[in-house]
Amino acid sequence: MNRTALILISQLFIFPLFSQDKLVRFTYSVVDTTKTQKGQAEDIYNWITYNISYDTKQLKKSLKSSSPTQTLKRKKAVCYGYSQLFHSMCDILDIESYVIIGNAKGFGYVKGDNFIKSEHSWNIILADSSWILIDATWGSGHL
Repeated sequence: MNRTALILISQLFIFPLFSQDKLVRFTYSVVDTTKTQKGQAEDIYNWITYNISYDTKQLKKSLKSSSPTQTLKRKKAVCYGYSQLFHSMCDILDIESYVIIGNAKGFGYVKGDNFIKSEHSWNIILADSSWILIDATWGSGHL
């Protein structure tokens, strides 16, 4: 195997670890870990909803967008990017979190529409013994 191939292979494995490390450090920089799990989740939610914009260009392409680290870098996402970032940050703090992919009666919905495919994503967390639904996309405001 030549040197160039080894460098490319090593970058494939090192980059995700480096990105995850940045996400871990970032999470701890925006969350007060002395708070309860609900308080920590609220810190994450507040940061995301105040700092990530909705990516209307990506909406036209696909609901699945960037990785959590790409969302942080671009400061833009569609619903899947919001929910993935929220989930990843909760995971770092050992807050049980899941991404839900489904339907919402939001933008473009007309009464009586049939839901053919899932077009939205949000989160559910288990924090301080309570299940809580969270939608950072809708919490971020308007387009």
